[in-house]
Amino acid sequence: MKTPEDALDDFLETLRREFRSDPELAHRVVKALGVKVELRGSKAADVLNALELVDKEGPDSARETLRTFSAAELKKIAKNNNLATPIDIKSLGDAGLVDMIASRAANKIAERRR
Repeated sequence: MKTPEDALDDFLETLRREFRSDPELAHRVVKALGVKVELRGSKAADVLNALELVDKEGPDSARETLRTFSAAELKKIAKNNNLATPIDIKSLGDAGLVDMIASRAANKIAERRR
């Protein structure tokens, strides 16, 4: 038989494993907690909502966050958020991708508010 502490340790370790294996779940839970976190890396690129980022942080701060991603990750973000076609992103470097994502996200937000 386990102690309450051991049972809680097992439960929390299971949660940690689930969050590591499912970044989207982890992102939703952290978002529900209302905690500001820094999104970086390939797993973050899978779940980053560029419109949400620009809306909450503003375009300039969003650009700072976006600059932490590689070109491949930026392309994934643009594609996942329906902000660009493969033709749009084909010839863009990191800076161009960052600007395109931030400006198109800001434009979509403005359109939705009209």
